[in-house]
Amino acid sequence: MADRKSIFVNVSALAAGQMVTMALGFITHAILARAVGPADYGVLGFAVAIMSYFGIAAALGTDTWAAREIASRRSDVRPIAETILSLRLLLAALSIVGVAIFLSIWRPETLVVQVVLIQAISLIVAALTLDFAFQGLERLEATARRQVLSAIIALAGIAAVLNLGYGIVAAASVFQIAALISALVMIWEFSRSAGIPRIGPAALSEWRRILREATPLAITVVVVNVYLYIDIVMLGFLRPGAEVGHYVAATRVLTLGLIAASILRTAILPVLSRLQSSPTERNEVGAHHARVVATAGGLAAAGGLILAPEILEIIFGAEFRGAANALRILMVGLLFMNAVEVFHTQLVAWRLQTQQMWIMISGAIFNIVLNLFLIPRYGMEGAAAATLISTILILSLAAITLTRHGFETHLQPMAAAILLAGALGFLGWWIDIPIDGVLPRFLIIGGCLTIVYSGLAVALRIIRPAETLRQFTRI
Repeated sequence: MADRKSIFVNVSALAAGQMVTMALGFITHAILARAVGPADYGVLGFAVAIMSYFGIAAALGTDTWAAREIASRRSDVRPIAETILSLRLLLAALSIVGVAIFLSIWRPETLVVQVVLIQAISLIVAALTLDFAFQGLERLEATARRQVLSAIIALAGIAAVLNLGYGIVAAASVFQIAALISALVMIWEFSRSAGIPRIGPAALSEWRRILREATPLAITVVVVNVYLYIDIVMLGFLRPGAEVGHYVAATRVLTLGLIAASILRTAILPVLSRLQSSPTERNEVGAHHARVVATAGGLAAAGGLILAPEILEIIFGAEFRGAANALRILMVGLLFMNAVEVFHTQLVAWRLQTQQMWIMISGAIFNIVLNLFLIPRYGMEGAAAATLISTILILSLAAITLTRHGFETHLQPMAAAILLAGALGFLGWWIDIPIDGVLPRFLIIGGCLTIVYSGLAVALRIIRPAETLRQFTRI
């Protein structure tokens, strides 16, 4: 296999891929949402949310486990990949059976059944995807290529089926076809350097060992999905379909603010794992990681607070402006979500996944209770508030855990970024700058915010571009 890349190269490749993927994805979903309307778009969002939980059962933390193993045993990449592929395909098949049982008990309307069953194909596609192998090898350009290819196929397919007059069922199928093609291309790329991975039964004891070690990682994924998706599921049961569609649109915007954290987590995880026994280097890399994630996330949160109605209208259409208040609450939560992402990466990299598991269980229970209380009373705004409050709880417990185990948290620079972003965001929202036109407001206010926020972040040394670049190009 080729040599691993530096953090900078990996982050750059994945960032470029994510930017293209997100741009194409927003275009795709904007076209789709405008064509089918909030109700049918809500059905797709509901199906994706439901499948996220079955997806956890189909993976059970094996992707993170495998990436970590490959990072420490590069020469065993092919046998590890073969074992994981075989295990994940079995888990995916069992999960699809679970989907069928779930639908037979629930018996929703026909459209929901069709979309959920199509979405269940994603479990097989995810099992075949080799992102974990390239992450462990620290060669993230392969992941970037897969993401971009899938997004291009999805955009072209959605445009085609809508132009032909098909609806949400055909659109859901397009997403699965795009993901499958890109996963097969990735397997071909892997086979060029490591050989074609053979899928077959492995020793039962090996599967048991992997599942035992990966279980805490799976619980972590459960809670991430809980505070990102349980509100959509509960809204689907408790509120009208149009409101679910509005909230799905708001959560799509939320994912944009988590891009930097997601990219850096993927690149940093194997590095922090390698440096666990080197406190000085670990501390330096961790500090720059925290600064970059908090600063980038803070800018996104401040922009979302100020420009929530404009963002929703530009992406999804004027019909979705009703989700502005929910989006603003989620943007406050985003300030803390990015810090959670930093702690999540540290806990997993430094073998504290069991402690993280209990943190996530606490957060999941708390989030569900809050949603049961807030959604019936306040609808999608209550769902957003539940996400915000549960995120703060998870953040607090993670910081305490890292401190008790003698690891650094880098809370000071992250708190500074949160305060700066929050102050600018609420100030801009309160002033209500009088600029006519949705797009001019977005461009002018967003541009000014970026300049002011970035300048203050550098001046206050919250972010240190030159030092970060030097650190990330040599590790």
